[in-house]
Amino acid sequence: MRRTKRVLGWPALLALAALGLVSCEWPMDDFDLDGVGDFEIIPDGNPTWTGGGGWGWTDITPRNDLAAAAASDFRFVAVGKDILVSEDASQWRTAVADSTLAWEDVIWTGRSFIAVGSNKIMISDSGLVWETAWSGVENGHLLSIASYGNRIVACGWQSSPSTGLVLVSGDGIAWEEQSIAGPADWWTITKVVTAGSNGFLAVGINGDSQTQLVMRSADGGTWTLDTVSVKVIRDIVWDGARYVAASDSQLFLVSADASTWITIPETPVSMVLGSTSLAWSGSEYLCLRWGRVSHSTDAWVWQSTLTLQNWMSGRRVRWCRDRFLLFGRDLLSSSPDGVVWQTLTLP
Repeated sequence: MRRTKRVLGWPALLALAALGLVSCEWPMDDFDLDGVGDFEIIPDGNPTWTGGGGWGWTDITPRNDLAAAAASDFRFVAVGKDILVSEDASQWRTAVADSTLAWEDVIWTGRSFIAVGSNKIMISDSGLVWETAWSGVENGHLLSIASYGNRIVACGWQSSPSTGLVLVSGDGIAWEEQSIAGPADWWTITKVVTAGSNGFLAVGINGDSQTQLVMRSADGGTWTLDTVSVKVIRDIVWDGARYVAASDSQLFLVSADASTWITIPETPVSMVLGSTSLAWSGSEYLCLRWGRVSHSTDAWVWQSTLTLQNWMSGRRVRWCRDRFLLFGRDLLSSSPDGVVWQTLTLP
């Protein structure tokens, strides 16, 4: 979640880790300092000190910190701190500039674009002019949104009460909060996907035990809750026949029913931190993990196609209309096949 954080550099992080004062939280580039709170790592960064007995608050997120993208047949939309638009996915311009918000996801429903983030949902028919559709939870944060037919589901977390948050709508304008029977302690719903006529699947984590939660629903209203014996599913896609998920444990998970899962070990890499994201084009999977982009046609055999110079800059990959988009902090690249990439100029 991109919001104002305490800033800490790698030397200070390693020193605190040696003392056992640092624990890793969601997402993987955010950490918790015992007795202080959360902060964010930046390459070659240094702690910001206020001099008044605590860490200073510093917003180090770049202007173009992109988190998600979607496309209609007439326009591409990318969201982050701002909302960017393009007709050809090559030339981008700013449609909405609002640094007070942190947009996490956006979809095209077939009728309108809908963006979620912070405690707000906005909707636009064109991607150019946006209206607020919902802002009902003061201490909530929406992370993901999916739609099928006339059902739209958005999810995230809220701090009062401390639990997952699920909203359902038929038109993207009127939203209804759903009651979810979940764990007693704090938890977050991090991603929701649609499996077409098979309904919706949402995944999340239990904040204390890091237990992986999997929720299934036919309509977004009534949910069945299960657990998976793998820590933290970072992203998940539906390919028309099965779910494919990527976890923190260097594993891919595959399931046809979201109940029985098969684990696929990934080739180990040296890094243990960073963003993980999956995309499905209709014929190919793409995975961004720890600054490395890999593609696969079967989710079993993966081939690396791109390594980012700054492994922390990449946040997510998405399939949008006819191409993959890779985006993150001051980063937006396009590829028709996941192999050959073009770096795009941001406004």
